[in-house]
Amino acid sequence: MKKRMLIFMAMVVVSMSLLTSCGEEENTTQTGTIEITTPTVTENTTQKVSEKSTQKTTEKTTQKSTQKTTEKTTQKSTQKPTQKPTQQEQFNNTVQPTLTEPVTDNYVPIQPQTETPQQIIVPDTPNIPQDNPPITEIPTEAPQTVSEFTVNDVCVVYKNTTIMLDKSFSEIKSSLGTPDATQENPNCGLSDNGKGFVYTYGALTINTYMKNNTEYVETVQCMNGGDVTTGKGIKQGSSVSDIKNQYGTPLTEDDYVIQYTADGKNMMLYMENGNVIGMFLGR
Repeated sequence: MKKRMLIFMAMVVVSMSLLTSCGEEENTTQTGTIEITTPTVTENTTQKVSEKSTQKTTEKTTQKSTQKTTEKTTQKSTQKPTQKPTQQEQFNNTVQPTLTEPVTDNYVPIQPQTETPQQIIVPDTPNIPQDNPPITEIPTEAPQTVSEFTVNDVCVVYKNTTIMLDKSFSEIKSSLGTPDATQENPNCGLSDNGKGFVYTYGALTINTYMKNNTEYVETVQCMNGGDVTTGKGIKQGSSVSDIKNQYGTPLTEDDYVIQYTADGKNMMLYMENGNVIGMFLGR
């Protein structure tokens, strides 16, 4: 298009030049006065036509180039890929939460809170070895509290009569009655006159000593007597465990004698095959 316009304009200029030159020759032949005015008119006319043509051509060219430039710019801007919005643009495009408090310059957007799943705490279970199963405690009977062996335990009971060392024999005789047998027995230990006696009641034997003309019990002995018991019920046939349950741990112990002592007075239980067969009270 540009070339055609330029060729067209060139042809117009050439045509106008030819017409102008022809007119000058005619005017110069006919009269001499027109020699000066005709070239001037021709030059002005040619210059105006040239200026108009050039102006139009320039305007059209400018208009077309501007139009093409605008079209290309529009096309490029249209073809450009859409840029990803920035983080700030995304934030601005999102719906902002309604604030109950006034917005200040130091506004910080409230981030949505996510609920943290609750952790289930499972208590640690102790590792119990299979080879060692837990021991189940079996309740047992509370052991009996055994009081300490005292001098009051040095005694025997026969026919509801308690016989103790250093007790007046006259009291015992009045309770038990006439003994089965009586025998004098010299006593040079506790007796102040060297005299003493032996009394027998069935399987029970009592030895006495004299003090200030009064007779007292010195020793008591019983062999194979089922009717004689200790003050706490130990008798012929009682076991070792029976004795310890009543009197506790003895002073001495073997297969034949179990001995308890208090204040220099002794109680000895004669044993056979783990059972009581007799007893003795003395010093």
